Amino acid sequence: MDLSIRVLKPEEKVDKMGSNEEVYLKGTVVIKRTKSEKRMWKTVKDTFKTNHMFMVTFVLFVIVNISVFVLAAIFPNWEKMYKDTPEFFALIQQNVCHPLGTCAPTVEHPLGTTYLSYDNLICLINAAKNSLIIGYGAAAISVPIAVFVGIIGGYKGGTLDNFFSMITNVVLVLPIISIYMFIAANVGAQDTPIVILLIGLLTWPWAARSIRSQVLSLKEREFVNMARVTGTGSVSIALKEIMPNMLSYILLVFAMETAIGIGTEAGLTIIGVAEPSGITLGMMLQWSLNQSFVANAVTRPDIYSVLWLSPGIVLLIIIMIIYLLQASMPQIFNPRLREK
Repeated sequence: MDLSIRVLKPEEKVDKMGSNEEVYLKGTVVIKRTKSEKRMWKTVKDTFKTNHMFMVTFVLFVIVNISVFVLAAIFPNWEKMYKDTPEFFALIQQNVCHPLGTCAPTVEHPLGTTYLSYDNLICLINAAKNSLIIGYGAAAISVPIAVFVGIIGGYKGGTLDNFFSMITNVVLVLPIISIYMFIAANVGAQDTPIVILLIGLLTWPWAARSIRSQVLSLKEREFVNMARVTGTGSVSIALKEIMPNMLSYILLVFAMETAIGIGTEAGLTIIGVAEPSGITLGMMLQWSLNQSFVANAVTRPDIYSVLWLSPGIVLLIIIMIIYLLQASMPQIFNPRLREK
């Protein structure tokens, strides 16, 4: 925002400002604030057109999300078994399928079938959907906590900031695997909502630290000092002045927390600590380890290679798209990077 200050003489009156300006009075000081949101968003819009990496990754991100959720709604029955059908027995005779249920890719099953004779492609679609839900859900929990701790603590400083920093440091060093194992053993953490809640409550500290560092820089800017001069309260300054200037950074943090949530669930599920109620990419990778798909791929690569490679590739693609998306965000919203 553009700022201008002038001192009024006692006999002067403050003229009524236009609709695009705000006037604050404090004693004899008039602080006039000219809004420049339209100009800022026009600059951002122009940068969208020139930032090709952001455009490509954003389009891919939208396509992946829409495709996954639409296809999962069309093919929700990922637990349908195919090993008791006449076609399956015919494929066993042709050495295309294993008697236990795994099959090489065919026209009916482009990515083969799993060890329980589930269609691998349908499993991947539903697993990707559930992994995205876990990632978004965990981010929806961790980001508000990080924003509150980072902005309020960073702006207020003093005892409150020290208290928040102590909590952040404690949570940061907590062994997430041990905590999850303890909760799973004593409470039961086998439902997806519980998995989301635990990941969200244990992955916010790094975001709170990074947001706090941004606040420490912003709170010394001119527009914040002007708000202090007007007598605006600390909470109001934090929420109305500092937070709006951090929306782009918070969006970046949300993207990273989503990727962290997806990766954390996959890691916990692979080692058998977490077990969401629905199929996830981590669960499919766990199948690969438990059923020795990697070892069996040496003797039957036509069947087992796809089964252990496909969930890993899908997981890598989703996380890479989110990473590239957030990596290109600073150039969109940071004026200094736009100039470069």
